[in-house]
Amino acid sequence: MTPPTDRRSLAFLHLALCLGCAFFLGVIGWLWREGTVPVMDQAGLPSLHWTGPVLAAVLVPGAFTVFRTLLARAVPTPSAEALGAAVRNACIVHWALLEGAVFANAVLFLLQADLLALGTAVAALAVLALRAPTPARWARWQESRA
Repeated sequence: MTPPTDRRSLAFLHLALCLGCAFFLGVIGWLWREGTVPVMDQAGLPSLHWTGPVLAAVLVPGAFTVFRTLLARAVPTPSAEALGAAVRNACIVHWALLEGAVFANAVLFLLQADLLALGTAVAALAVLALRAPTPARWARWQESRA
């Protein structure tokens, strides 16, 4: 693939990830509004209250660390095509970790109707949305500077 095609295909992938997460959160919001999200006994599983935010606190910085590490490994790559593939792989892994934070917190909200988990899922979705492959970012990533 050529660099503009790479960026466009990554932009579509990123948009699909964001829309999938937003749609899932929308369905959860609709279910909650309809009263079909069960409210678990909070005394029974107190550790679940902090599981989602702690998981997001690990996954979000971890996503950035993994992304930068994968880009740093791509520095000695001589061909533009191989560098583009390395950047694509780094983006996909990066976004998957951010998406994991969104879905884990969304599922925790479904389990116990905890607004902290829902807020954390929305915040992780915002971070994911802000990591779109813009032309300036793409150029910076091609130079292997996260």
